[in-house]
Amino acid sequence: MNRIQTSIIDRSTRQPVPALLIDDLSADNVNQIEEQWSGTRIAGAARLHQAGEAVPQHWHWDWRRKSAKLRLLAYSCFAIECDNAIQGLMMTSTAKYRARLKPDVGKPLVYVEYLETAPWNVRPIVEEPKYGGVGIRLFEGAIRYSQSEGFHGRVGLHSLPQAELFYAETCGMTQLGPDSQIEDLSYFEFTRDQALEFLLEEETA
Repeated sequence: MNRIQTSIIDRSTRQPVPALLIDDLSADNVNQIEEQWSGTRIAGAARLHQAGEAVPQHWHWDWRRKSAKLRLLAYSCFAIECDNAIQGLMMTSTAKYRARLKPDVGKPLVYVEYLETAPWNVRPIVEEPKYGGVGIRLFEGAIRYSQSEGFHGRVGLHSLPQAELFYAETCGMTQLGPDSQIEDLSYFEFTRDQALEFLLEEETA
């Protein structure tokens, strides 16, 4: 596994803290992480349901059901590590979808299958999240992975409704609307020009 220096935000101090972007996690790695996450995720969802509040749409995710895909060459899993714990996971595929936006229609891209921040970083699963910026660091990892594969930063994904604002505004992806073949989830895509602009903004932030 490769470990790349990055940073995320400590919400208690609102300051950046060192973190690592880790690539090429194994199925066993992912299964262990799910065991560490599931208790907090399920307990938080149960508390919200009991209080009559909205439950995050990904609360039922179980990465142990997804990890078998990592035995296929086209799938990879990335993580953000900080404070000796995994703060976020992302699974990608390089063979599932092709670009829909000009000028690269039909060309390969990195497709984000799943992206999740550790449950102790998610409001309202917990009242005081520990870290912020985890999702954006994982998304940056997808862009750089796309570049390393020769895809020029092209990235695509289908978003849960609750995450659409993150991909549209925080990440700056282009929203192409609901996809009837994928449960009417909205499809988002990043072009090579958007990728370059994103990385430039991150480097100068």
